[in-house]
Amino acid sequence: MKLFRFSWKPENTVRQLEKCTWQTEGSVAQQLFNASELERQENRQKFSDLLDGAYFLFKHELPHTTLYEPLLEVLTKIDHSKKLSTFFDKCKKNGSYDSTATVTELLEATSEVIDKQILTKIRESRIISIMADEGTDINHHQNLSICIRYCNQDTGEPTESFISLLKIKNKDAQTIFDTIVKELKSKNIDMTKVRFTGFDGASVFSGQFNGVSAKFRQMYSNSILFIHCRAHVLQLCLLSACEDIIEVQESLLTLKSLFYFINRSSIRLTRFNDIQMLLKHPQLKLIQPGDTRWLSYFRSVNAVIRCYEPLMITLEHIVHERGEESPSASGLLSILKDQSTTFILHSLEPILEALSILSKSIQTKNGDFNQLEKSMLGTLLRLEELKETLTLSSTNLNRDRITRATSRTNEISLEEIFNDKIVKFIDEVISNIKARFESNALKFLNCFRIFDVSEATNEQEYGIQEINTIRQQYPDDFNDDLVAEWKVFRKYLFVQKQQQKSAILTQRQQCINLVKNGMTRDMYPQLSLAVEIFLCAPISTATVERDFSTMNRILTDLRNRLTTEHLEQLMRVSIEGPSDLDDDLKDLIINCWKYFQGQWFVKVPMSQWCVHGFSMRTNNNAEAFHSRFNRRVQLTHPNMWSFIKFLQGDENRFHHLRIQFYAGLGARSKQAKTIAIQRHIDNLGQRYYDGVISAMEYLDGLSYTVAKRKK
Repeated sequence: MKLFRFSWKPENTVRQLEKCTWQTEGSVAQQLFNASELERQENRQKFSDLLDGAYFLFKHELPHTTLYEPLLEVLTKIDHSKKLSTFFDKCKKNGSYDSTATVTELLEATSEVIDKQILTKIRESRIISIMADEGTDINHHQNLSICIRYCNQDTGEPTESFISLLKIKNKDAQTIFDTIVKELKSKNIDMTKVRFTGFDGASVFSGQFNGVSAKFRQMYSNSILFIHCRAHVLQLCLLSACEDIIEVQESLLTLKSLFYFINRSSIRLTRFNDIQMLLKHPQLKLIQPGDTRWLSYFRSVNAVIRCYEPLMITLEHIVHERGEESPSASGLLSILKDQSTTFILHSLEPILEALSILSKSIQTKNGDFNQLEKSMLGTLLRLEELKETLTLSSTNLNRDRITRATSRTNEISLEEIFNDKIVKFIDEVISNIKARFESNALKFLNCFRIFDVSEATNEQEYGIQEINTIRQQYPDDFNDDLVAEWKVFRKYLFVQKQQQKSAILTQRQQCINLVKNGMTRDMYPQLSLAVEIFLCAPISTATVERDFSTMNRILTDLRNRLTTEHLEQLMRVSIEGPSDLDDDLKDLIINCWKYFQGQWFVKVPMSQWCVHGFSMRTNNNAEAFHSRFNRRVQLTHPNMWSFIKFLQGDENRFHHLRIQFYAGLGARSKQAKTIAIQRHIDNLGQRYYDGVISAMEYLDGLSYTVAKRKK
């Protein structure tokens, strides 16, 4: 990696030496070092500006290899101080700061710094939860995204962080499990800290006996709980209720047909937009509803209702043209004119809106199950309320919005539809939520409601049963001290309740105070660990889904040759990187020692790059072979037969050389100048190891020996 290639010119060094105070005591070598250090700091300051430009491309998911050089040109033009242009002029011969290699190296360094900071916080935490999902990219490669939920020990807040994006060959449970474990172990993450796994409802993840979650329990601990993504569960509740009410299901299928009919033809889509403009209607787009797309049904119903009139006019125009698509348009127009369909769509809008609000609260990155329970209770009350309020609002619909032409004249009782279809649909949704949201994990997490000040009492047995349940679930983590700590902490909660201060802490705030580093955590170590388990429980896999959305924004049709490693690095910077780089982060990225330490001391053993004591210290022989081969080929892309012919020629050449060596041909003798330089170097090294000269004198001697003299 050639991250820093600052050029050295004699005139630059002289200029820096003139700035030095010659009255300062010290050797010439020290003064040269001071001048070099001053120049290095100036170069680093200018290079940090280039890093800001590169980071802008990484963070905003822009093609860095193609836009980096044009961005530097723009920065140079708008820099009226001319410092950047001077910097580029000075580094023009020996530096390549505008190359694709440089910006790629900056990406690798930036991703490594961010990754190290995240992993440091994860290793400090006592409890972690694993979330993962698999998805297909634009190149049809199967990818596995891994996230970890943990508590920041400084703030106590739960956090979900992106860890890795890995390419997998198979989608079976064993392959996914092995991939997750291998990746987390390679990052030195302690797998014994895992207490929860969060996945979607796919059997490969959630299978009770052979799923990924089951394999975690079998390998590490039976105490590990699997939590089904609550946003996915809510979508299943909605789909199950739709299947039970045929009329509601048909109305939602109509939305899909409308979307495909309008959006799959540029002509029809343009006509739809033009009609909206003529009616001075807001430019709205139809939303594609999908069974696996959270919130899509509400947005789709809302869009159709808001652009109902332009949509009807568009369909009428297509019907009157009597073209190939006229029958399809006529069928959709007939459905939309049906008063029952329109009534059902208007009635579904507030119902789906309430569910979408609940889904959004579930998808928050640092939410917990206490917040989920409160949101779910509010949604259920809202749905019960809609059974009464929808009757009045639905019968007073704006007729101009419902229908333009003559509506179907069949006698329909809206009240009958509401009671038989809408109320039944609401009841089905409520019953599904109550049934599907109840699970063993949720029952266990409800034990932590005892930390809510509003429910605290002075009874001796308050919370004892819940504490024992927590202890039984994780027998390896807790002992009798947990109950003793709770008895003391219970009195503290009750005193807070009696004071009735406006600043009483909520259950979440109480848990956070117990987790973060401080006196409270030191006083209640086991309670602190227990509430950290509660805060680390993932309520959804929305973070993993957002990771795939980021992947799809980066890996596009025009940018489809990114390697998995670089794609992961770009995702990490986009997801986890700060909005701007501070000076400390810049120093971590720019420092040469960071890359050298991380790459050449950790990943690559010293024996592979240190040539001390070896007679063959260069790869000049290999470079000579490549140069000779390129001169002979003289083509950038030779055909296969020419390539084979050149290989045969080189084989014959080496065959003749081997015969000559066997016949007694010796290696080419070294020049006298080379022998003399090597003797001087050996003598200097021997004198240094014998303690005759110091390290500075050794370096001075080497510089005089190997420096090229001007002719």
